Amino acid sequence: MKCYLVPCVAGFIAFNENLDIVDYELFPRKSIISKLLEYEKGLLSEEEKIIKRLLKDYGKISIESAYKWKYGKFKGVILESPNIGGEYLRENLREILKEIGFIEDGEFREFIYEIHKGITLKKLEESLKEQDKLIIQAVNALDDLDDSLGRFVERIREWYSIYFPELDSVKDHEHYVKLIVEHPKREDIIKSKNMPRQSIGAELEEDDIEIIMEFAKAVRSLQLLRRSIEKYIESKMGYLAPNLQDVAGTTLGAKLIAHAGSLKKLAFSPASTIQVMGAEKALFRHLRRGSKPPKHGLIYQHPLVRGSNRRIRGKIARTLASKISIAAKKDLFTGEHDPNIKEDLYKRVDMIKRETPKKKKR
Repeated sequence: MKCYLVPCVAGFIAFNENLDIVDYELFPRKSIISKLLEYEKGLLSEEEKIIKRLLKDYGKISIESAYKWKYGKFKGVILESPNIGGEYLRENLREILKEIGFIEDGEFREFIYEIHKGITLKKLEESLKEQDKLIIQAVNALDDLDDSLGRFVERIREWYSIYFPELDSVKDHEHYVKLIVEHPKREDIIKSKNMPRQSIGAELEEDDIEIIMEFAKAVRSLQLLRRSIEKYIESKMGYLAPNLQDVAGTTLGAKLIAHAGSLKKLAFSPASTIQVMGAEKALFRHLRRGSKPPKHGLIYQHPLVRGSNRRIRGKIARTLASKISIAAKKDLFTGEHDPNIKEDLYKRVDMIKRETPKKKKR
């Protein structure tokens, strides 16, 4: 004899060849969404129980599934997708769920809607977690690169200045490295930049210049890699957190996510926590020794805070933290860009500046 075992939103239902219900194993109502998501990853306990029961009475069990690897230990199980049991269940799902007592009259439509909504939100949450992890790793990689580049640029400047000290007048590190990579010989730089024709630097052998150039090329490649990672973070932030990106900026927004641990954790953090996020050591000193509490942490990097008068910096930091909290919540729950958050931030900052009297000159 043969029977048909079909998975559905309620659990697993088995039919005989006449399409009569012969057995079923249902999910607990509170666990339906998690069970449906787990079904794709492995054999569920409910499915294993019903298969073992059915094998006692039926020589063959036709299971409507694409996951062949789950059923290797069961003799008599065959996979057919679709099978006639599955087609029958889909055509009569409402009536069958009522027949086995899983739903009441008038409950079906809302039940199916809630299940689909729950699965969609759960999958979206899982997707966001992965995006969070990618952003966090990229931000950490950027920090590591900045640390390394700081040391490497200092080294290349000291090294190359033995040969061409006049180039120290170029303050931009990236431009400095690019110049010496593109023009290994100082004479070429002098010609291209109209610099003093005679350098007071030492005369170096070809192999000396060559090794400096190799190091400079390595530093330049790291500078270009840093740019690529910045663009990558910008793209990811635009997808994951457009409002946070708009309000805090790409790099600061990404650093806040990394510091909080995820967008979700950032969204549920109070504005007061966001304000001092990254200044935990200073906060600890305040709590332990009674020193002044920090007015801001990572958000000091924002132009509105960094560029403001010291007397109103705390107020602006509080305002920014509040808007960052709103932006993170908007990103988490809707994902839709709302330009009003940034507009409100700038209006509030302007108001703070107008309300603060100018300091009288002594």
